[in-house]
Amino acid sequence: MGTEFVFMFSEHYIKGSYVKVYCSTNAKSDVSVRIQTPIWDEGKVDITLTVQSGSIVEVDIPRTVRMIGTGKGTSSIHITATDTISVYAADTQTNSGDAFMVYPTDALGNEYIDITYNQTSTKYFSSLGVVALYDLTVVEIYPPPQGSISYEGTDYTVGQILTLTINQYELFQIQSHDLSGTRVLSSFPLSAVTAHEYIQMGSSTSKDFMESMLPPVSSLSTSYVVFGLPMYAKPEVIRIVNSKENTHVTISSPPSNVLMKEIGSIYDFQVDPGAGAVISADKAIIVALVSLGRSMKSYGDPRMIVALSVDHFLSEYTFPIANLTGKLQYTHRIVILAKTSDVSNIKLDDSYISDLGLVWTELAGTGFSITYTILDVGVHSLTSDAVTSVFVGYLAGHGSTEEYGTLTGRYLGDTNQMDASEVRCSHRKPSVTL
Repeated sequence: MGTEFVFMFSEHYIKGSYVKVYCSTNAKSDVSVRIQTPIWDEGKVDITLTVQSGSIVEVDIPRTVRMIGTGKGTSSIHITATDTISVYAADTQTNSGDAFMVYPTDALGNEYIDITYNQTSTKYFSSLGVVALYDLTVVEIYPPPQGSISYEGTDYTVGQILTLTINQYELFQIQSHDLSGTRVLSSFPLSAVTAHEYIQMGSSTSKDFMESMLPPVSSLSTSYVVFGLPMYAKPEVIRIVNSKENTHVTISSPPSNVLMKEIGSIYDFQVDPGAGAVISADKAIIVALVSLGRSMKSYGDPRMIVALSVDHFLSEYTFPIANLTGKLQYTHRIVILAKTSDVSNIKLDDSYISDLGLVWTELAGTGFSITYTILDVGVHSLTSDAVTSVFVGYLAGHGSTEEYGTLTGRYLGDTNQMDASEVRCSHRKPSVTL
């Protein structure tokens, strides 16, 4: 059974070097992979390669593949493979960079709600881009409650809809200062990528690129556990955006009850390093963890990780850690989040967490615990002795003035229709990470 991916690279203020695609697999046999830019003539890419189990293949893509500004474009990436593979994309330049999981096309949807972050500067922009999987895809873009979008000389505000049609592999990108809460509806499934070209977070003047692939609204949920990364010196900014009107949200710490009236409303709060909070909603929400500048005291710049809901945790992940370089060689860390009652079952690279000398820290009032460690470059696994023990890994990598963040994997199916063993074996469980 093969795998297919369609995605794009957003605008990055620092435009040097190449952007990269990384592929890995846990298939027993070699996998043939083809990477193309099917309708882009400027820097045409058409590469066929072989991916072997336990190895990572790195592919350079011309820097001009990045979509610049607002409008339609042709520089999408199309990947096909003869078996299941993991794919992530990286845009890591000196002084700025990020990396993100790429979701397979069978996990994409017709509705997205954007989550990103803004800054006071008027020089740098956030971006929201979509790529069509089929011809004659009608796209409706609903501006966020707190802002507006502009296209071809027309400004669109709340209550107005920007409607356009794009064909297979064509992309469309809009830019503004904070697109969080922008809603996208389409007649056929799309891939969607959110980004900020060069953002400042907090009191530090350092800036960084942020880029993530958005999960479809159909895969969002109502229950999340968030935390401040324990190795950081600064708190984590937690952003919530609702996908339905009149969403009631309860946060355990600091204790809060929030009514998010309009679709795409925003609520932010902070969690200290090593602390946690439970977020519960009566309708589906999207949640992101955003780091402040110089989060590791002397290094680390803003990055965003789209959180995984508790009911989408899995009991096994296979994920690659690649050899990224920025101003300095990256240091890669994993933070594992699990129910406190399950921590004794969890293994990292076939060794129990306790045997590795790692210590679990309970997140007070949540029923969950975290632990973390540094990972070497290579393909890693996160597994459990019991299929009912589910968890997730958050990955954060630091150069000197660069930082990335993503997950060890993201399940994008409907867990309400599956039991635990089916979730573990689901082909729609993309273990696609950095």
